[in-house]
Amino acid sequence: MLNIMGKIMFDFWGTLAYLEQGEDFGQVIANSLKISKKEYAQLVLDNWFINNISSEEFAKLLVKKSNVLESEILHIANLIESPISRARLFSDVKSSLNRLKVENNLYLISDTSSIGERSIDLLNVRSYFNGIFLSNRYGVTKKNGLFKKAFEELGGRPDDYLVIGDSVESDYLVPRSLAARSILIDRAGVHNGFDSIRTLEELK
Repeated sequence: MLNIMGKIMFDFWGTLAYLEQGEDFGQVIANSLKISKKEYAQLVLDNWFINNISSEEFAKLLVKKSNVLESEILHIANLIESPISRARLFSDVKSSLNRLKVENNLYLISDTSSIGERSIDLLNVRSYFNGIFLSNRYGVTKKNGLFKKAFEELGGRPDDYLVIGDSVESDYLVPRSLAARSILIDRAGVHNGFDSIRTLEELK
């Protein structure tokens, strides 16, 4: 086990939660909009992750930026909502958070949307955290300043915090560039050359 104590900041998607296997909703939405999945992903980053807007409001924005009819708004909004029913916690999450919160302050940080925020609530994890930092609430993603905002709001030095996440760039390299500590959670064991763990149970 990895010995830690203090302030631990967890990513949400891919670290604590995942989408149960099913249709690739991102591709389905992109097809409905007649754009590439890459283009859709960029629209999410540029518009939905940094604005606290509803699914219908985002659907209206997507329709406005694409070549589909306004009559498609409700259909696209329903597609945007589809991940909520598929959101699940990894099996090691609740037991690990229960154990870690006894001697540590835990925080949640995530690039996410209003859908992600609702998933956090439906999965009943808010009570584990002393603070929650979501890009749609702060208007900025992890790469562009969300970590800095979190550290400033919470106080102390960046190296007081240990960040746990599954993205090499957003959760591992960005915190380190700010002098925080970070560990990559690599559940599939596909990344080499990083300080990493395979399960949250390795944190003690």
